[in-house]
Amino acid sequence: MARYEVDTSALRMVVIDACEGMTRLAAVRRSARSRLMFPRDRKTKGLARRIRPVSNDVSTTCPQASSDRRLRPIFAPFLARRSERFLPGAAMMTNALLVPMAAHVALTATLYVLLTVARAPAIWEIGRSPDGSNPMAKIEPRISANLSNQFEWPLFFHVACLVLALSDARPAALVLAWVFVAGRVLHSLVQILTTNVRLRGIVFTINFAAVLGLWWLAMQPVD
Repeated sequence: MARYEVDTSALRMVVIDACEGMTRLAAVRRSARSRLMFPRDRKTKGLARRIRPVSNDVSTTCPQASSDRRLRPIFAPFLARRSERFLPGAAMMTNALLVPMAAHVALTATLYVLLTVARAPAIWEIGRSPDGSNPMAKIEPRISANLSNQFEWPLFFHVACLVLALSDARPAALVLAWVFVAGRVLHSLVQILTTNVRLRGIVFTINFAAVLGLWWLAMQPVD
């Protein structure tokens, strides 16, 4: 039986040439693809960059969808507020509840200014009477007492508004909030300008009932 010897060196050279040919072909394809997508010619650069390879990947075919998908977990609350900003609903009610809260803060700041003016003759000797007395000595304790009251029962007003702002606030909450602010302004006027304790108690009842109403709404289940 005849034996045939195979020249392994020649076979090895054939395999090497085939591998080198495939490598060159792949390099040519990559070069052609890069020229198609990003050509060096400035005249055709803008047109060629519009050509993109077709892909089934959503992130490639629709970059906006992929970017939204990546940013949604981080900016979801912000996007929700932006989408509901000009629509009737919980977002508008939440923003509206901040207005009466800010109004009460403005009232408290005004009382601080009035108290400073009332104490100016005694502390800085500004606006003293000819005899050296303080012309606002009678009203200064009333302003101080009313300012202290702004940090007692109104504290529950702000907490109730924050609770309602974080939940589904109802239109009745906004009404009660403004009733409370109006009652606080009236209460300050009565306490500072008069000595009628009975009238002051009646006005305080309005504030008291308004805050209780806000807390009753805050305890209701959200729909």
